[in-house]
Amino acid sequence: MIKHTGEVRFAIARYDRAKSLIIDPTLVYSTYLGGSGNDLSTAIAVQSTGAAYVTGYTNGVFPTLNAQQNTLVGAG
Repeated sequence: MIKHTGEVRFAIARYDRAKSLIIDPTLVYSTYLGGSGNDLSTAIAVQSTGAAYVTGYTNGVFPTLNAQQNTLVGAG
């Protein structure tokens, strides 16, 4: 629960106090991807290095800086 003061509280059920209780684990992996319109991903793959590859469609402006393929190929 986030209180109006910005303080975060957790309601915790009974647990074994002899074991560690982890409430705020470390974020291991995250990414953000999106354009200015409706975006649809059709497939996503992540390499062991953490590189993410996404295929799909967009009908808006999409960031293409250093894109592997920044134009539509094979449409028609």
